[in-house]
Amino acid sequence: MTAPHFQSYTKDGRKYTTLGAPAGYGPWLFQHLHDPELTQRLQLMSNAKTSTINGLRVDSISFQPCPSEEEISQDRVYSGVCNVDGDPTPWSLVAIFDGHAGHDCADHAVEKFPEHLRRVLSKRQDRTYLASAITQAFKTFDEAITRGVLSVFPSAEALRDIPQDDLRAVINDYNSGGEVYKKIILAMRGTTALTALVDGPRKNLWVAGIGDCRAILGVKLSNGQWEARDLIPPHNGTNPREMQNVRNAHPGEPNVTARDRVLGAIAVTRAFGDTTFKLPAEYTHHVFLNASPGFRVHSSVTDVAAINHTPPYLTATPDIQHVTLTSEYSSTPRFLVMGSDGLVDESVVNRGYEAAWFQQLVEYIGAQLDAGKEKDGNLALFALRQLLGGDNTERVSAYMTLEAIHRWMDDTSIQVVVF
Repeated sequence: MTAPHFQSYTKDGRKYTTLGAPAGYGPWLFQHLHDPELTQRLQLMSNAKTSTINGLRVDSISFQPCPSEEEISQDRVYSGVCNVDGDPTPWSLVAIFDGHAGHDCADHAVEKFPEHLRRVLSKRQDRTYLASAITQAFKTFDEAITRGVLSVFPSAEALRDIPQDDLRAVINDYNSGGEVYKKIILAMRGTTALTALVDGPRKNLWVAGIGDCRAILGVKLSNGQWEARDLIPPHNGTNPREMQNVRNAHPGEPNVTARDRVLGAIAVTRAFGDTTFKLPAEYTHHVFLNASPGFRVHSSVTDVAAINHTPPYLTATPDIQHVTLTSEYSSTPRFLVMGSDGLVDESVVNRGYEAAWFQQLVEYIGAQLDAGKEKDGNLALFALRQLLGGDNTERVSAYMTLEAIHRWMDDTSIQVVVF
């Protein structure tokens, strides 16, 4: 069973559910919607859009149903063109950025990274080195975030001798434009990143990612069946290889991983920003903790600083996959599903069933393409509907309309690219 078991009950004519929450949480009231209202409201709530990039169809949604202001989605999506040196035809670029600890880094990435990637790729004279150029773009973009902090405070040792009041005055420079504060806050926040590049003739696909966004290739086999291919492994605590890589990079540090998290605190192992995990602990004590407003919970940050001995603990080195889009003897890539980690969040997909869910999703979307129905609607919206419950309108309605003040599911963004 890929999805958690759903139960509801009716009392005084009103619907209630716990959405599978642990004992002591809920139940919560929700409104049971029916089509066409359900689909129409889901389309509005998820900001469903369809765009065409160089003739390439891109369907997108971004969904966070909790109405509380502090729970606003930190996901950002992008689609546009990208010029690659030596190719007269512009490429298509599609991306998802899943922010955490605040929206600042995701906002920065969606605004600045596409242009940064274009600049790096435009300087490459040999397309053979495209993978290394993409890697360079990811790493240098992240390094610039760290340099923003170092441009103000270049020495960790010197921080110990600066009075705290003086540090706060420099960091929280609201009255003089706030440029230092912006650099510090940007570095304190983080975001994952997933990008897909498709060349002009649509013969090649390059997918690169850091963090736990997912990229699933929908492949049509020669026998007419559909196959899901997971292109980028999750860079988080659910991936034993990633956890082992962190331990190997920091030998002799027993607390480097705990509770499936780096330093027992952060789930992802690769990300833009999150400079608390990339600079010496002095920066946490003397810079980041002096930003106001800054961290939501200071105690957990000081716990991390206490075991921050050999940074960096996170990287921005992407995993990259190249896919030939022309037909092979046995299969033809037809579409790519890109999703933030909400696509496999435990609130909607049971742990351990991600591969089964991806296969179901590819078959769902593939069936739409086989039937020629892709023009009838948004494929990313269709994917979201399947994630929330498909034809089970009661379950879908519960995820959409639950009356709770805190989020009950992760931010979920999906982009479907049809080749």
